[in-house]
Amino acid sequence: MSNVNLYQFGVYESASGGGVNEYLYQNAQLLKGDINIHFLNFDLDDPNAYEHKIVDENITIHRFGRLKYKGLVFPEIFKEWLAQLSSQENTIFHLHSVFLLSNFALARLLCSNKIPYIFTPHDSYSPESLRTKFLLKYLFLKSTEKFIMDHAQAVHAITDKGAKDIASYTKNKIKIITNFVPDRVGDTFNPPLTNHVCFIGRFDVYQKGIDLNLKAFQIFKKRTFKPTKFMMIGLKKPKQAIAVDKICKELHLEIGKDVIFMGKVSDAEKYDTLKDSRVYLQLSRFEGFGLSIVEALTCGKPVIISDKVPIYHLIRKYRAGWVVSNAEEAAEALIEVYKLDSEAYKELSYQARRCYEESFHPSIIKPELIRMYEDKLLVLA
Repeated sequence: MSNVNLYQFGVYESASGGGVNEYLYQNAQLLKGDINIHFLNFDLDDPNAYEHKIVDENITIHRFGRLKYKGLVFPEIFKEWLAQLSSQENTIFHLHSVFLLSNFALARLLCSNKIPYIFTPHDSYSPESLRTKFLLKYLFLKSTEKFIMDHAQAVHAITDKGAKDIASYTKNKIKIITNFVPDRVGDTFNPPLTNHVCFIGRFDVYQKGIDLNLKAFQIFKKRTFKPTKFMMIGLKKPKQAIAVDKICKELHLEIGKDVIFMGKVSDAEKYDTLKDSRVYLQLSRFEGFGLSIVEALTCGKPVIISDKVPIYHLIRKYRAGWVVSNAEEAAEALIEVYKLDSEAYKELSYQARRCYEESFHPSIIKPELIRMYEDKLLVLA
């Protein structure tokens, strides 16, 4: 076991709602037998209170009073605790997410106490992502985000594209380690039972290309007349629900018959839906990674994705599906995958699973993460 003490600001709980907290939970599950993991929570009502407890193998939760002024001010007891922590050997922090004042405030405290940290912006600096609220994000990038990146031991990127975007804003070292997805399925290639199309994700119409997904499915249905359903997993906020329902109506796709909105489901139901699907479809206009796409690969499902998803080159390399640039091309890919006989489909399924095992399996990513922490501490020794 490594003697690294890793501290992270975030929630440690299963089914934490996706995003960064899900990433933190899964990473903790992966690394908990190899390094000492600590989570920092600021949720106590008493500003002078401090609690801690071990909740899992080598995982400790530290709780403090709430942050003030949108995360800019930490409790005094935390500052005192952090000062004492600076004398602990093999200690490193890992900051996650972007445009958070709390990250900036914590980075300054870590610098003043000479405690090293690694920063993961989760590849959120793409030009496409920055288009929304551009001025505010640009001001953050030139001030708080730049401070966090410039003073980190390293900036951690998830993809090659993410690293290039990060390099536009800092000259600091960038370490590329991709995400992993737990193997909940195993090496199985059973044929799908229902032959439906599947999508999993937030119902952000623009980013996730929900309109493109539905358009591709509508073209496919119109040209083949196959009684295929499009199973869509994820929560729809009220405005998103109105927009998506309108798109379905305009495309003459019947909700409940052609398109099934499943809402938020358990992991078991999600993977059951994936295993029963014939193909996974996601035509995002931009992505940081593409977690649900990799979840489909774990099930040996071929994927049809846009060339805006940063892991598209691996889909091409392994011939694990189709990379397309528009809804028309996606519809043609859907037609192709439904034309395959059982042997050809089985080979495609095998390639999808191979892509996962050689690129995103925990056994591939785990030693890289441990090495990143150990190497950064070794530099300081």
